[in-house]
Formats: sequence, structure tokens, C-alpha cells
Amino acid sequence: METPWNTATDIWSFGAILISLIYGGNFNLFRPRSVAYDHEEYGLEVLKQQFRYFGPFPDKDEEIARPETVMAILYLMQEIAQAQTTPCQQTIEREVRRIDKEFIGRIMIMDWMDRPTAKELLDDV
Repeated sequence: METPWNTATDIWSFGAILISLIYGGNFNLFRPRSVAYDHEEYGLEVLKQQFRYFGPFPDKDEEIARPETVMAILYLMQEIAQAQTTPCQQTIEREVRRIDKEFIGRIMIMDWMDRPTAKELLDDV
């Protein structure tokens, strides 16, 4: 996504690991099943997964992303219906407790500038 690599990125990675641990097995939100890692559309498929689970993308991405990335984001936003996005918020209590879902939702905010710090997350616990 061409966002800076900083502690907000680490927080996002922590959230992705938590989700993988909750669902277990070989579950990985961002490993597309439709294309191999070395496929030219692998990055686009990863963006699709991010958009589906945690979208929409923040408007600020247009300011920092390359034009090709912005075009890919706009394409995804047209290709994937709003009704098919944010399934993480639609998980049921039997799958993930509400308090845990809210905690993970704070971690996985798409806009890295709005993502909480580690200290803020520890204050939640």
C-alpha cells in the first residue's frame, strides 16, 4: 500500500497474527488462494483481501500511493460490492467474543495514521 513502515505497520501485523491464532490451522487473511505468490496479480489479490475484510481504503491513500496503486484501489472499490466488505465486523459471538472483535477491529484500521499505538492497546487490556 506504499504506506510508511513504522510501528503502525507492526500493530497491523500483530492484528493479522492474532486473527490467524484465533482461527488456527493454516489460516492467513492475506494469502490469496486464487494466485501463487510469484503471480503478477498477487499484490492485487492481497489488496482485495484487505478491502474485503477491513475496507474501505482511506481517502488519504490517494495522496501517498503511486498512480497504479490508486487505480488498483479504485478498481477494487468498484469490483467488490460494499455488502461483501468488512466480514470481520460480521463475525458472530460464537466465533469471536465481542470484546475481542472490537480490540482486533481497532488494530486493523486501514488508515495507519488512525491505528492505536501499543500503549493505547495495552490500556485496553
